[in-house]
Amino acid sequence: MTIDTGNQKQDELWLGALTNASGIPRDDLVRLEAGCQDVRSKLYWASDRVTTRVEDIAYCLMGIFDISMPVLYGEGAVAFTRLQEEIMKRTYDIYIFDWTASTLNSCLASHPRCFVEEEFLPKHLWRRKLSGSSMH
Repeated sequence: MTIDTGNQKQDELWLGALTNASGIPRDDLVRLEAGCQDVRSKLYWASDRVTTRVEDIAYCLMGIFDISMPVLYGEGAVAFTRLQEEIMKRTYDIYIFDWTASTLNSCLASHPRCFVEEEFLPKHLWRRKLSGSSMH
């Protein structure tokens, strides 16, 4: 059996399989780039992710945000807080604060499931274009 290593973003079979497995809409997969753009959507996609260890919910998102941070098993939910802090260092995207249902007394979400609701903040009021909406 030969595996085609072409662009999977143009392969409907791959896109269909990825959409079914991940729940990420096909068009979003085609446009997907690693980095800190479209933060809210990426956290929404992870809202129903289940991991064996609490920390892994943050660690499994490092690649999609192009974040490198130490993996510290034993830190628990602090890992997700650290991930959000790293994201905030790289972007002005205020949608990282557009979440609900956290159990922490914090401006940061305690888990990606806090992003399960539809966006609350109206984009036309809050979307700022600052050097492509990323800090450099």
